[in-house]
Amino acid sequence: MGQPAWSPDGRKLAFVVFSEGQHQHPAIYVMNADGTHVTRLTHCQSGCLDSEPAWSPDGSKIAFTRNSDVYTMSPDGHDVTRLTDCARIAGCASAGGPAWSPDGRQIVFWVEGRDSVRQPYIMNADGSDIRPLIAKTSDVCCFAWQPRPARS
Repeated sequence: MGQPAWSPDGRKLAFVVFSEGQHQHPAIYVMNADGTHVTRLTHCQSGCLDSEPAWSPDGSKIAFTRNSDVYTMSPDGHDVTRLTDCARIAGCASAGGPAWSPDGRQIVFWVEGRDSVRQPYIMNADGSDIRPLIAKTSDVCCFAWQPRPARS
């Protein structure tokens, strides 16, 4: 078990269970903050790897990595939508590590090239307008957004 991600309201926790065995694959689960109602959200087929859950700021979606791409789903595991297609991103060997912008409009993620160096990318929350955030300079991962400033 690992990669925990709290829901914005603090009532739920999404996490990954790294199962062992020939027909077991990493899957994303969710549970109440008190440890009750553990529910499996993803059910990959053979060779599939689900990881890196990240809640949207309004709690309506969970972004995650499946194999070499970024997806979203509803908190009940339905409405799974592929946002990236690594084969269509120049030099992409894999994509992952999604993090939502504070307003929920964008997702930052990394694209790992065949040289094993990760570059930060950004896209709209619906998967449109995928582009590099900065030029590829060195290996980058693990993003966090600064909270929105309080309005006066």
